[in-house]
Order: sequence, then structure tokens, then C-alpha cells
Amino acid sequence: MNNRYDRACLTLALIVTLIIIVAAINIALGISTAGAESILYAAVSEGSSLNGRAEPDKHSERCASYAAGDELTVISYQDGWYEVVGSEYGTCWVSADYVSDTPQTGEKAAKIVSNGRVALRDKPDGERVGWLHNGDSVTLYATADGWAHITGGWVMEEYVE
Repeated sequence: MNNRYDRACLTLALIVTLIIIVAAINIALGISTAGAESILYAAVSEGSSLNGRAEPDKHSERCASYAAGDELTVISYQDGWYEVVGSEYGTCWVSADYVSDTPQTGEKAAKIVSNGRVALRDKPDGERVGWLHNGDSVTLYATADGWAHITGGWVMEEYVE
């Protein structure tokens, strides 16, 4: 009887170890294992579109196009890309740089508020592409995760009024 108990404990330990290894690999690869769907919105300028891709890669075949403010049903996340429902493929991938967790209300006039200069970035937390100063007028397109999509790129939301 002790032998069966030992084998059961060993089997359980192996299963738990495998689960931990798979979770660690998913984290290292940036793959989300969350099963719950969520809703995000296309955060692009009015008149432009967000491309849906067949694979999570900007050079992958385009399989869908989303207008500013379009609702996107997200089913997974991988390395800066969301897999969303709705294309001729059934699902497609959109860059996390161009989605927002709040509906886009359309373009609106805004200005930069700061004590110094503010870095303008190519994407949220991306490369600096320029500088803005207190009082500069900008067009606000959308906000997402503390970042504001404005004329020419992205800035931290706290600097936009």
C-alpha cells in the first residue's frame, strides 16, 4: 500500500512540475493562457484603418481592416499582438500599439501640459520621435493604458489636457 501511495505522490508531483514548466514557457514567449474574451477598440486616426494580419507579424498577409473605434473581441495575446474574432480566416491579429481599452470618441483638440518637454513616441513606451512642449496644440485620437495617441505619435496620458 505504501508503494501505491508513493507512486501517486510521484505522479502528482510530475504533473504539477509539467504545468509549471508550460506556464513558464508561455510567460517567456509572451503567450497568454487566459481563456476569457475581452473587448478592445481600434485606436487609429479617423479616415485610416487598423490592419488585421493572418499571423502576429507586421509583414503577414492582411486579412481584415478595422476603422477607428471598431469594437474588437480579443481571444488571446502574444508578443504585442492581440488575436481577435472576425475575418475571412475566423480570427486575425492586430498590433497592441493600435488598440485601446476605451471606446474612441473621435478626434478632439487637446494641448500638452508640462513643466518641460514631453517625449513624443512612435508607440506606447516606444522609440522617441520628437519632443513636445507646454501649450503645444495636438489632436487626441484615443487613450490606452496610460498613453495618449495624438498627432504624430504617442505621449503619456498625464501630459494631455
